[in-house]
Amino acid sequence: MTESNPETNLYKQTPLQKLLGRHYKWWYIVIHSLVSETGGKIGFLSGYFATVVRIVSTSYIWFLAGADSNLFTYLLIGNLYSKITFNVYYYRLSSAIYSGKISSKLMYPLSFFQIEYFQAIGIRLTKNIFSLGGVFVGILICSLTFIKLNNPSWGVLLVVLTFPIAFTINHFLGILVGSLSFWIKNEFDYEGFRESYEAVFYVAIGVVIPLNKFQEVIASVLQFLPTPFLLHHPMQIYLGKYSALEAIYVFTGGIA
Repeated sequence: MTESNPETNLYKQTPLQKLLGRHYKWWYIVIHSLVSETGGKIGFLSGYFATVVRIVSTSYIWFLAGADSNLFTYLLIGNLYSKITFNVYYYRLSSAIYSGKISSKLMYPLSFFQIEYFQAIGIRLTKNIFSLGGVFVGILICSLTFIKLNNPSWGVLLVVLTFPIAFTINHFLGILVGSLSFWIKNEFDYEGFRESYEAVFYVAIGVVIPLNKFQEVIASVLQFLPTPFLLHHPMQIYLGKYSALEAIYVFTGGIA
């Protein structure tokens, strides 16, 4: 009877585990969230339809108002940008608070905020796979029928680099808004507050009306909030409205 070599029975790390070391757990959380969110997403089919109708109808209203290609590029590419960086973490946090699951989450041996952040990345990657299709279809219909989009400027690469900044700002806002569930005892009252927040949020980031279309006083106030970094400023870079120095200001401001 041959003796087994103890070294062959030891756990062997994968190349990715060797590369990431102790940070491998965060990668695992992202992948786990990505896979777990792919099941039972029939609702995304109706989401496709809703997204297409919203984009086409909104664009057509602006078309009737005599909007130019700059505005259509801002609105349509801005919809694409906001979908990629969107993070409605307040949904999950408020649900965990009202259901009591927040207690078990806080007992994890790892940082609660870090776990939730990397889970949000995995969930967002999954939702992008499904929901971006509706945005692309809406843009395609608009482009083939009644509008024309501008070609991207040199800043398109810089816009891509702003994705993690916008996603993180969204996540932090989600923590603040979701944490209000500790003080709003009734879940139905919180739903009303959440809907009000979302209505203000979409206006404040400029996805409904570009911020420069507001009166100068209102626009100047809105542009110093965190919300313009989620759409307005990146779209100005995309359209070539900002110089290289102003683009750097956007990066430093967003990180701050």
